[in-house]
Order: sequence, then C-alpha cells, then structure tokens
Amino acid sequence: MNGRTVVAGLALLSYLIISPPAAQGQAGISLGPVVGANLSTIGGEEIGDTEFSSRIGLLIGGQLGIHANSGFGVLIQALYTQRGADFGEGGSEDGRIKLDYVQIPVLAQIQFPSAGVTPYLFAGPSLSFKAGCEAEDLDSGETIDCDDPEFDLDQRSTDFSIIGGAGLRIGAFDFAIRYDYGLAKIEQGSEADNLKNRAVTLTAALAVRLPR
Repeated sequence: MNGRTVVAGLALLSYLIISPPAAQGQAGISLGPVVGANLSTIGGEEIGDTEFSSRIGLLIGGQLGIHANSGFGVLIQALYTQRGADFGEGGSEDGRIKLDYVQIPVLAQIQFPSAGVTPYLFAGPSLSFKAGCEAEDLDSGETIDCDDPEFDLDQRSTDFSIIGGAGLRIGAFDFAIRYDYGLAKIEQGSEADNLKNRAVTLTAALAVRLPR
C-alpha cells in the first residue's frame, strides 16, 4: 500500500465522518417505542415425527438510536418478545410452545437518505433472557409450565442470535422487517435436543430526535 493510497483512504474517511447532514443523514440521538409481530418457529433437528410450524407473537419495547453524519448508526433495543411454535405429528397441529424473552439487540445501521424517506439496512447480535415458558394443548386449551414432568422442556435462561434486515424511515416513523436466527439451543443440558429459535419480525417504531 503506497502513500497516495493511504492519503486517499484517510480523505474519504474524513469526508464520510464530517460531511454535512443534508448529504448523508442527520446526526444525533433518537429515542422511542417499538411494537411488532413475530412469525416464529423452531428450527434444528427433528424430535421423532414431531413437526414445527409458525406461531404469531407480540414484540414491544423501546429503542435508542445513535446516528452519525456519515449515514452509519447504532440501534440498541430493549424488547419483550413472544417466540415458540405450534407442533404436531402427521401434519396435525395439537400443541403450542410459548417461549417469552426479554431481548437486547445491538444493531449496526447504514442509511441511504433520499427525498422524504430514508431506506436503511441493519445487522447485529442479540442477547435474550428467559421470561417464561408454557406448553398449550390446542384441543383442550389447557396450559402447563414447560418444567412440568408432563412436558419437561428445561429452557435455557439465555439465548443468543444474529439479526439482519431492512427498514424505511418516513419522518419520525420507522418500519422494518428482520430475520432473527437463533444460535443457542433452546434447552439446556447435555441431552438437550438441537432446537433453536427462528423468527421473522415486522416492526413499527417512533424515533424522536433529542435536541443537541
């Protein structure tokens, strides 16, 4: 790498950092609520003839956005999210696993400002903490805790995942779609099945800019 290349690279980096908001996006900090819907399921190894299908759940919480003039930013969220799946054998769904978490995603963003709207892409890790686990019989409506001997699912206290997606900012409103790919087993213990959380999520958020 010669001296001219280094100088050119530093000049480009300086431009991206100090370029005016009109060219790259508004710098600053934003706060606001987030609501959404999860279409979640369970992936990984099958348990005998058991088949998993999607469950619709709620997502709600808040977010902090840190935005740079360059169009890059970081989004930190604190969310209550409902996961899990419906399950059954032979194409018949007769049960439901309800897995609830408190989730903390930390997402890097890159924005593409244009007239009136700002499309953006985002990706990053997420750490989730167990908030509840229930199993429901869809025929009778009966619900039991996952640690009941009749069901016996020893849910891990934490989950780790990778999130990626795209969004559109219109004024103070954000709309996004993302995929959440779980990396950790749902159950703990050496005999745990290799089952992991999967979810597609639609979100809407209000991003209120804080005065500088």
